[in-house]
Amino acid sequence: VLVRRKNGRFLVKINEEEIPVAGISPFFAGLGSDRTQDSSTRKFVRTSLKDAEWFLSSLKRRNRTILNVTRAIVLRQRDFFMRGPKFLHPMRLQEIAGDTDLHEATVSRAAAGKYLQCEWGIFPLKYFFSGKAGAGKTRPENGGGSKESVKEILRGMLAGTEKKTSDRELAEKLAAQGIRIARRTVAKYRAELESGFRR
Repeated sequence: VLVRRKNGRFLVKINEEEIPVAGISPFFAGLGSDRTQDSSTRKFVRTSLKDAEWFLSSLKRRNRTILNVTRAIVLRQRDFFMRGPKFLHPMRLQEIAGDTDLHEATVSRAAAGKYLQCEWGIFPLKYFFSGKAGAGKTRPENGGGSKESVKEILRGMLAGTEKKTSDRELAEKLAAQGIRIARRTVAKYRAELESGFRR
């Protein structure tokens, strides 16, 4: 899915460059009513045409669902799309399900294995469903308060230091920015970031 900013608004569309065009061959469609064909062939063709039409209709419905889910994500994560990954807010599947009048399982399937490309990079749609960082009341001054946004802030802190900073020092720096998480949570996020660096 492509998300582009234009005149302060966000345009969301399916990236169709890599998707093959699906349709029904006019030749095959004509066989269903071709009287020169025997009745069993015409019946087979008509059944196959109905199946093909159902399949094409399902593809359109799927694309519509993906677009609706992505638009709802963009509305809820406006800060992320305006200012970057540090500003990702905590968001649950239930919220998008409520916004789109879809079942939570449908939202989950729509997001599974799909990617979003925007000015900040390419992200799995599931990336935007991030829990709140820490158990306390986090009021970030320079971020969105989600686990992923805190990891992004930590990534910046770790990249900007020559010497090894302790988890406690990192927790204190985060607290100074209004992000209150335990030292062990910092250690967990740091380990996840470091394992990501090695991949």
